[in-house]
Amino acid sequence: MQQRRINDTTKPKPPTISVRCNTLISAVIAALLVITKTEGTAGNAMSKAAATRLCKLSQNYIKTTKGAIGAVKQWEKKITNLQLLHLRLQTAACAAPMAEQPALNVLVTFVGNKINSYVNKLTAMTQKAIPAAAASMYAAGHIKQTIDVFAAAKGGDASTRFCLHLTGTDSGAGQLNTLIPECSEEVNFDGTQTKLEPEFDYANSDESGAVHTTQNTNAQSCQLTDTGSSKGYTAGAATDGTGISWAGGLFKVSTGSPTMTSIHQAKANNAGPTPPIVVIAAKHNAELAACEQAPEIVVDHGNFESWKADADLQQSVEAAHLAQAQITKLPAGTTKDELRKKLVGDTQAEFNSKIWDKLKEYSVEKSSADEIQTKTLKELSTKTELEEALARCQQKRRQETTKLIEEAKIRKQMPKEKQTERDETCEKKGTGYNCKEGCKWDSDGGNKKCVVDPDYKPPRGEGAKKMGRKKRNAPIIKKRKIALEITSGNVMLSKIPVFL
Repeated sequence: MQQRRINDTTKPKPPTISVRCNTLISAVIAALLVITKTEGTAGNAMSKAAATRLCKLSQNYIKTTKGAIGAVKQWEKKITNLQLLHLRLQTAACAAPMAEQPALNVLVTFVGNKINSYVNKLTAMTQKAIPAAAASMYAAGHIKQTIDVFAAAKGGDASTRFCLHLTGTDSGAGQLNTLIPECSEEVNFDGTQTKLEPEFDYANSDESGAVHTTQNTNAQSCQLTDTGSSKGYTAGAATDGTGISWAGGLFKVSTGSPTMTSIHQAKANNAGPTPPIVVIAAKHNAELAACEQAPEIVVDHGNFESWKADADLQQSVEAAHLAQAQITKLPAGTTKDELRKKLVGDTQAEFNSKIWDKLKEYSVEKSSADEIQTKTLKELSTKTELEEALARCQQKRRQETTKLIEEAKIRKQMPKEKQTERDETCEKKGTGYNCKEGCKWDSDGGNKKCVVDPDYKPPRGEGAKKMGRKKRNAPIIKKRKIALEITSGNVMLSKIPVFL
């Protein structure tokens, strides 16, 4: 092997060590610390009762993290499904005939409001889930590693030299998960837990039972709990034992026997000696547990009767009540519930016939290769296809609206036709010369009066005269135009003022 030069300052990168390796190394070291000891009062093993208390807490913390992730994903799934439904309803409302748009608009509003509500609730849960999951996994990690180390710490004779005592002469190495199922909870996020885990019941947690045991032979043989000055801990710590603890402060080593800290006051205003990792986890987990979880009811076209009474749907109907009542020509006094039934139905069959069966057959446009094809809405399934169809439909509607606006402007600029006369207005004109311009004198019979002339046509120049009214104080431009007017077969010249 070539010897490195003395002046070579290049240092090899230190090997990385995984968390699992750290745990195994700790276990090996712990095993070496189990020795035969005949003097002193420390060195007792952790009891099954103590391990059970620790594992119950770590199990809850691990499940809390799994539940936080699962509950957040449930909200995300609900929102994704609603967004696709909302997009389909928007496209349908754009492509639908005018008479069918009111009901679709109510559903578009309902689903849109539901999405906004879900997003707000997801945001609120996420803000609580992140610190809760972090605090829970931090505490669970401390506890799990302590259990692993104590279970692995044994001497040559595991029946008499060990640091975790479960039952009889067994040291707990192989039977830990069997005898204490809570210790078997592993950190994995397979998606099976979709609900938040209930809070740990700190106040009523079982803290009975001795937290340490004396082995059958070779008492006080666990070096992990031995505070003798000649053993692994410093002389100062060995004197009072206040600085020596495992499981984040839950399992303490003292100059006498091991002790455990109570967690009954973890949620109290004054948590007392409760370890900080438990107090912090309890605080954040309580805030997470108060978050609203995704509802069981799925808002979809196939289960209308399960959400027809939804408060958000009622609000959407209420918001559109007056306008929709006018459009659908409902009788006065129609209630919002009656309007909802008329618009979207009251049963699944009615909803299908009024909304969904029609919606599927609406024509929309979809690009394919180098051409634009006409498709039915039921042929579009992906978010991208629906977004394109909606964009094309909205563009078409904007063009139609622009055209209508331009036509309205043109009509507004055109001269208004003279108001059509009625028999009542003609009769008010009186007799003789006054009975003209759309009226005529009815001289037949005994009831002579001024009536409507059905054959009357306004003179062609009448509209031009109206357009020629001069504005007050405006400069007078004297321009006149010679027009031909054919009356009774004679051609007459008349000067018609066009600009005054």
